[in-house]
Amino acid sequence: MNDRKIVRSNNDQRSQCVSLCSRSIKILQKKPNEIFPGKIRLLGVSSLNLTSVAMGQTFGAIESTPKIWDIAAAWLILEELNCKIDWLDVNPGNLRVGMDLTNVNFPLIAGRTERI
Repeated sequence: MNDRKIVRSNNDQRSQCVSLCSRSIKILQKKPNEIFPGKIRLLGVSSLNLTSVAMGQTFGAIESTPKIWDIAAAWLILEELNCKIDWLDVNPGNLRVGMDLTNVNFPLIAGRTERI
């Protein structure tokens, strides 16, 4: 930003929250007898969910059906801050100019550290 590198804050507090989109809840339902290791938050928009990871407000985010325009800016911030992103289907790094992305989802799990 403004020719200055984005740097991670020195916030050493460990969040115990994870953000999900409402369609990601089905992932948790696959193991109903296991306790989820954090508090679940639904923030309402993919970009906010992912940015909350980069800022350390949540330790992870699960997005089930985001479009590329929903996540593009947050993806850049996560990459700049060396956050971990696991693309669960389509990796947007492999897109080609001119591709029609109207019906393409980019499900992902993002974490502040390598261990998601």
